[in-house]
Amino acid sequence: MTHPGVPCLFLDHVLADGDGKFSRLVDLRIRAGIRADSKLEILHCTDSVYVARVTGSKSKVLVKLGPDFDMGPAAPDDSWSFWLSGNGWACWLAENL
Repeated sequence: MTHPGVPCLFLDHVLADGDGKFSRLVDLRIRAGIRADSKLEILHCTDSVYVARVTGSKSKVLVKLGPDFDMGPAAPDDSWSFWLSGNGWACWLAENL
């Protein structure tokens, strides 16, 4: 949901979304305007963390994957609003392009 491409949504995902995180990720994709051709920039990548910025047609999304909390220079500043997180991942939204 957070990266360019054409996502495939399965009914099982929707029905098993007890905590609402899957729905929030879909909302994030729509709100940011992420499409198959959106720009993807990998900002920081090590063995234990991956940080990328995706520029949609409406806003930007910052994605952190992995157990490490050190995002290096890619750490979000005050222009980013925390959106959602789970075990080893987090997303932020910047609505000012």
